[in-house]
Amino acid sequence: MTAEQIPIYNCDGELVEMIDAARLARLDEMGRVRKTVRRRTGRPVRAFLFRMPGEPKQTLLRDYLGTKYSWQQRLDDGNRCFRLRSLSNNRHAEVDLAPLDVRAIFLRVLTDCLVPA
Repeated sequence: MTAEQIPIYNCDGELVEMIDAARLARLDEMGRVRKTVRRRTGRPVRAFLFRMPGEPKQTLLRDYLGTKYSWQQRLDDGNRCFRLRSLSNNRHAEVDLAPLDVRAIFLRVLTDCLVPA
């Protein structure tokens, strides 16, 4: 990185381009720069842009992880078992975890996850 080149990042923190100080000043005047990181001397080190209309939403970790549909439940006798999340409106349902309209899909996914012993 040369002294006059400043890295500019999009709203996700991904490097977009290396620009000079004059171009950074123009972007800042236009209201595109969300944050500029500067040294103690005042020289800009890097800049982050605002999310513009039409750009995709920022990617979060939970987008990759998804929703947990099972977790370990502690039983009264001290043992543990896996509990499945109910797909119906009743969060605490012990039976009929899937409503009738999605039950076939639910059972298919459940059987695909089983490993033969």
